Amino acid sequence: MGNSAALCRLTGDACAGNGLEVAPDSARVLPQDSTPADLRDALSAALADETADAVVGVFISPLREADSAVTEALAAASADSPKPLVSTVLSFAGAADHGRPPTAVPAFPSPEIAVAALVRTVGYAEWRRQPEGTVPTFDDIDDRAARGVLADVLRQSPDGGRLAGEPLRQLLAAYGVSVWPALPAGSPDQARSAAPSWVIRWR
Repeated sequence: MGNSAALCRLTGDACAGNGLEVAPDSARVLPQDSTPADLRDALSAALADETADAVVGVFISPLREADSAVTEALAAASADSPKPLVSTVLSFAGAADHGRPPTAVPAFPSPEIAVAALVRTVGYAEWRRQPEGTVPTFDDIDDRAARGVLADVLRQSPDGGRLAGEPLRQLLAAYGVSVWPALPAGSPDQARSAAPSWVIRWR
């Protein structure tokens, strides 16, 4: 909703481009000479519409009206509505920003940015509606053994360090993760000595 057909079209395109459904013929363009009271009443009616989930207000402040009057009308219209209302109020100085309290309607410098903020709000609301789920439990996890491994390592290296070798294997085993045995070989002779214990077939 707004007092500029061009801004309303930009807003509708931004909504469609971001996956928000805009009902046919839902945009309402107020006359340029509308008063803040007209604006407040029109926004209140839009917010009361059961088919609307949110409202985007886009306005160009008339020369004879202070930007603060427009933002006050926005705040008054949304005061008793639980629906999201975001806005863009353009003036000759740019987007209106009057340092209003946190309960006022969020204002953005362009319709596209206002719609992007609304999209993030919709996504957050959808996430909040998802089931919280439960923390899974596993029978093959031994937290006590894992804590014991780490306690032993930290006793030897109080400042921490790289976990490797047998302590790493024990820690993974405590959480049900099995790894192949490792046979360290620091030289060709050690590798030859270890080789008979392994049978590797390449196919």
